[in-house]
Amino acid sequence: MDLIGDNRFVFLLGFPLIMLAMLYLSALLGFKWQGIWLNSPINSLINKAPRPLRLVMSSTVGAVTPFCSCTTIPGFAIIIESGLGLDTAMAFLIASPTIDPAGTLLLALLFGVKLTAVYTIGCFTVSIIGGWLLGRIFTVRDVNPLLLFNCTEEDNHLTWTEAASRAWLYIRRFWWVVVASTAVGFTIYDYVPSEIISSVPAWGNNFAVPLAAVAGVFVYAHLAVLIPIGTALLAKGMAPGIVLAFLASSAGISPPEIMLLLKMVSFRLTVSYIIITLTLISLMGFMANMIGK
Repeated sequence: MDLIGDNRFVFLLGFPLIMLAMLYLSALLGFKWQGIWLNSPINSLINKAPRPLRLVMSSTVGAVTPFCSCTTIPGFAIIIESGLGLDTAMAFLIASPTIDPAGTLLLALLFGVKLTAVYTIGCFTVSIIGGWLLGRIFTVRDVNPLLLFNCTEEDNHLTWTEAASRAWLYIRRFWWVVVASTAVGFTIYDYVPSEIISSVPAWGNNFAVPLAAVAGVFVYAHLAVLIPIGTALLAKGMAPGIVLAFLASSAGISPPEIMLLLKMVSFRLTVSYIIITLTLISLMGFMANMIGK
């Protein structure tokens, strides 16, 4: 499918508007839901759940919140302060930025149902296993308690007007990233020679997947605003596992998030979080390459 073709102006103007509208709707629902959830009996319900189910529930909670890697940090702190455990908080921290309602819908529309399912199920599994592993190795003693103070101060129930206001504040911080990512995707599609992109798998798809995952760490963007770049890379012939690994790590880990984590948790936990998450994302990329053949 030619995603840009001769409709360059439609792509450059329409794509950012569609993504911003979907992100705003996602943020509106997310903030409305968050204001209710953080002060509801759901916290106690998760507390009473068996640990495996707790991880699943926390990952599900993360999957429906429209936050980027940096803005998940307050939620991470709230979960720990609520007494739900480090493993539960880590599962949320991984799932929230990598799986997103708006991003998932865009993935389905542009990447197809099969690759979207691989990405979504893969990231969900990464969050559960990653949270479990990190919870087994570390404890809440690796978290700085001073930085958790006042993290749970939220209104008991946000009105739709309040949620809409917060969603707008959230969206306007990075509207320019949506435009920039669309421009990058267009540039890759229209100006980067296909030979350069198609030569990447020649290094070996399994070798390129972890490289793409590591490279994605240095890109700070929301999943939905990364999709134009991923779309252009797929259209150029790059293997799906490489693209999905890049998208997952770009959305899930970022330099600002790492800096915030280093202030909130121990250095060992931060490094382990990065290594374990990237390893699991790479495994998801390998699986996507096998399925995509």
